[in-house]
Amino acid sequence: MHYLISGHTGFKGSWLSLILSMQGHTVSGISLKPELRSLYLDANLKDLFEHDRHVDIRDKGALNRAGKGGE
Repeated sequence: MHYLISGHTGFKGSWLSLILSMQGHTVSGISLKPELRSLYLDANLKDLFEHDRHVDIRDKGALNRAGKGGE
């Protein structure tokens, strides 16, 4: 199954993405850019994601562009 995780660069989203990936699922993520000392960066989780988008989901234009592969 393919899951889209909002907030995948945060603590809970990183763990959820890792667990789903370890169970054999495909994972994509959309969220703000990760903080410097985050699990996402420290564990190099970016390679887990089929699609890894860093946008503010409150910005409708940026969200639409990200959905089309623009950001």
